[in-house]
Amino acid sequence: MQLFVCVVLVGVVYADASREASVGETTKTVPDWANEERFGKFQNAWAGINDTTAFYYMYAATYETETTFGGNFSCLNVHTTSVREHEKTVDAVMSYKDSTGQWKQTEITTKAISKYSYSTENALEYGPKGSTGKKDVGVVVFSDSKNCDIMSVKNGEHLELWVNQDVKDAVPDCCLFTFAYFSVKTTTTTTHKFYEQGNCKKNDGK
Repeated sequence: MQLFVCVVLVGVVYADASREASVGETTKTVPDWANEERFGKFQNAWAGINDTTAFYYMYAATYETETTFGGNFSCLNVHTTSVREHEKTVDAVMSYKDSTGQWKQTEITTKAISKYSYSTENALEYGPKGSTGKKDVGVVVFSDSKNCDIMSVKNGEHLELWVNQDVKDAVPDCCLFTFAYFSVKTTTTTTHKFYEQGNCKKNDGK
């Protein structure tokens, strides 16, 4: 039933976007899913980062390497350590395995912000804790904080699928289907898996 609902939802997104694409040139610069009136309730950026008890794993992405993590990496996960509600900002620890299989950690600060003229926070701006340099931005395509978040990253060219620790070994079909559907709309239709159950056990105890 959950997968059926996802199929219907994605179908609505595609149909609405197809109709709007013919209205004017400006719609071409806005992703199909960036419509607050219709889909904003599925794109709550703040809900996905303000839980200090949860770990989230990057299960898959449409890219394979990332210079921030030294090129090849796996088991990327993030855990919020402190929350500043009034600023919509959190501090977190990001952990991953590098190309040699060694665990690495970095502290980051993440702020929920608005993109595509949304009145609510539908994106995350993040970077090394204490840094005043340029931040990365990920925009929420779909969010169900108890299960998964799908993020549009790298200036809209790629997608990431993040999953809650409680479902990382049995990701709901709805999450996998929605990620697969929107992945074909990126610059590459290839997806890469970054989480493997036997390879990624760490201090969350699961």
